[in-house]
Amino acid sequence: TFTNGFAAQGAGVQYGTLTNCIIVANFSSGSGYVYGGGTYYSDLYSCEIKDNVVRGSDAYAGGCYYGTRVNCVISGNTVETTTRWAYGGGVYYGTSIGCLIVNNSIKASETSSLSCYGGGSYYGTLRNCTVAGNRVPAGLTSAGVYNGSIYNSIVWENRTEANVLANHPGSSMYYSCSSPRPSGTSNINSNPLFIDNGNGNYQLQDNSPCINRGYNSYVENQVD
Repeated sequence: TFTNGFAAQGAGVQYGTLTNCIIVANFSSGSGYVYGGGTYYSDLYSCEIKDNVVRGSDAYAGGCYYGTRVNCVISGNTVETTTRWAYGGGVYYGTSIGCLIVNNSIKASETSSLSCYGGGSYYGTLRNCTVAGNRVPAGLTSAGVYNGSIYNSIVWENRTEANVLANHPGSSMYYSCSSPRPSGTSNINSNPLFIDNGNGNYQLQDNSPCINRGYNSYVENQVD
C-alpha cells in the first residue's frame, strides 16, 4: 500500500511497474504544474487507485498520469484547480484495459472561464472498461471521457454538478454503450443494467443489453 505521499508529481508512485497494490490518499500540490495524485508514468496491474488528490493552478490526473493500467479500479480521485486548468479526474492519457473508472471528479474554486475536461478520463485509450459516476463542475461538457479512443466499454451516467449528462464528448467509440448513442461501429445507448452501482457493484445483470455486444478482437481478459 502506498499512502499519505506528497509531491508535485506522482505523490503516490513515480514510474515503475506495480501489481496487486493499493495507492490511496496521496496528495499532489505545488505552485506550478502538478501531475498525478496517485501515479506518474507507472504501469499498474490489478491495482486500486483511490481517493488521491491533485491540486494547483494547472492540475492534471487525480489518479493516474500516463502509463498503462490493466484490471485496475480507479475511484474517488479528484483534481482541484485553484484558478481554471484541470484535466483527468481519474486518468490522464495512457491506456486502460479492463478497468473500472468511477466516482472521480474535477472541482474548481472558481466557475468562470474554466478549462476542465475529463472527470473520468482525459484522452487515452480504453478497452473493456466501465466509466461511470464521474463528475465535473456545472457548465462543462466532459464528465466521462474526453477525446478518448474507446472499445468494448460502458460510459454511463457521468454528469456535471448541475446533473447534466456529459459522457463522451470528442471521443471515438466502437462496440460500446453510452448515452447519447455514439457514432461509430455497433454502439448502443441502452441502460447497461449494473447489478447495484449505488453500492459499488458495476457487474452486469444477466439481462444486460451489453452482454455479448463487444468485438472479440478487442477482448484481452476472459473474466468480468
